[in-house]
Amino acid sequence: MIQRAMRRLCLSPATRSLLAAVAIASVTTFLTGSHSASVSLRDQRLETTDSSGVFYVDVNSLGGPCDDSGPGNSPATPWCTIARANSELRAGDTAYFRAGEYHESIAPARDGTADLPITYTAFSNETVVIEAVRTAIELVGRSYVAVDGLQARAVDRYVTLDASHHIRIGSCRFSQHNNTGGWPTGIIFKNNSHHNRLHDSVIGGVGYSTADDDKGCVMNLGVWEDADDHSDRNLIERNTFYRGGHHVLAISSNYNVVRDNYFHNENWMACERTETGGTCGNRNIIFEYDPSNVTWNVVEGNRFAFAGVPPDQNTSAGLSLRTPHNIVRRNEFYYCDGPGMGISTLTGLWDASDNHVYHNVFYHNGYPALPGVESWKEAGLLVAHHGSGTIIQDLAIKNNVFHDNKTHGIMFYYVDASAHVVEGNWIQAGDPGFADLSGPADPDDPTAPNFQLRSDSPCIDAGSFLTHVAATGSGRDIPVADAGFFSDGRGIVRPDEIQLEDGDRVEIIAIDYERNVITVDRPTTFAIGQGVSLQYEGSAPDIGAHERPVATVPTYMPLAFAH
Repeated sequence: MIQRAMRRLCLSPATRSLLAAVAIASVTTFLTGSHSASVSLRDQRLETTDSSGVFYVDVNSLGGPCDDSGPGNSPATPWCTIARANSELRAGDTAYFRAGEYHESIAPARDGTADLPITYTAFSNETVVIEAVRTAIELVGRSYVAVDGLQARAVDRYVTLDASHHIRIGSCRFSQHNNTGGWPTGIIFKNNSHHNRLHDSVIGGVGYSTADDDKGCVMNLGVWEDADDHSDRNLIERNTFYRGGHHVLAISSNYNVVRDNYFHNENWMACERTETGGTCGNRNIIFEYDPSNVTWNVVEGNRFAFAGVPPDQNTSAGLSLRTPHNIVRRNEFYYCDGPGMGISTLTGLWDASDNHVYHNVFYHNGYPALPGVESWKEAGLLVAHHGSGTIIQDLAIKNNVFHDNKTHGIMFYYVDASAHVVEGNWIQAGDPGFADLSGPADPDDPTAPNFQLRSDSPCIDAGSFLTHVAATGSGRDIPVADAGFFSDGRGIVRPDEIQLEDGDRVEIIAIDYERNVITVDRPTTFAIGQGVSLQYEGSAPDIGAHERPVATVPTYMPLAFAH
């Protein structure tokens, strides 16, 4: 299955290796964090120690009278406007913004560098709001720019990255979007914007409904139906995304990593559904369009919840997957009106084959608010073939917990279940031993339910190994039956750490998906048929999203900022 998926991208092995090497080299100098490996993008605030490159913008003259003709290099002599900072800042400069409301866009005239980024940041965690402009942050052809701790509201777009790369936006709050018609989009990465990071922010409230349609979205990674847009290799992590018209997040590009976010899209926008009190919601995330240009993405560690009732259909899924060869793992899908996740094809363009869905939780999905919804939609995971769509083949569905979904754990609708690998799942088989399912369903609480496993859970050590060794040997190159379960980091994050059955734990440094060969960081021995999985404790992997002993729970941003 891997060979067929790779051929869709029409890249030679040498080209893929070169792209990965360039990607890692370019990322590490600007966006590297403290998650131990050089290709990690975990937290690291961008700072400058050159006092001549530090400036202040103070629209309310809190530290001293502002003057755009002044030096701007101290709190007592600040500039007044963002425009002055945009025109002045150079590589290595930082602009600190004092509290206030700014009616201008962040749009620097120059680029930073990997070692000397341009940084816009709030001064001492003060509340800095950009409002009443077309776009709050507009970066066109820019690189190595960071934006920290700002808010935007009452704008036509929160962020545009257009042909931009190595941009970092973090700890921001974007809300109260102007939904005045057309197709509003809160954030868009387009025109080959790559190696960008959006993290630790709260973003939502974009879209509206008509009598029979849904409009708008919170964020698009890539442009739908634009085969020339390769807005690839972006990192979206630890954000709270909420309330989108047609969807919250659309992925329309390759090699992105979306991890440790909280998504919810409950009924919130005015519509003509009397059964829901005149409000509608929709799906959380969608993968769609050209199957050769929306693939090789990793979605992990997220919570997808409260997908609502759309105005134009009778239900919606937490995640809609319509493109091939993506990894969906260690996510939690719960309280969705329709299936927690839908893998589907409808037209000849879509192809949802070769996806790997493993170590997820699907809980209490498929309880629709509307009467008469088809029972096959009342599932934890729906795999569906509609109309003239491409036949879905070679899915791998392993080690997921399906619990308390209305009618089915997994539903194959006009799809041959025998064409897929379905192993090691807990499918509606009684209590899986979750830590805590008590408490009311609340979109504003991303911590409940708690899907970690109790010490007496029957899911502990009960999972299948993801794949197995294909030939006995030793060294750093391990041949496996299916390398598609694993990630080499996509050139933007740390690669997977894997474990051989009753053997070594090693870190991946490269994957040849065509040959199904994994290269690891140190020599090891292996035998044909030996199991291979992500790192685990005990005799075998656990079933579900969490391996015991309990790992650190992702920290989601407080929802007090969300509405």
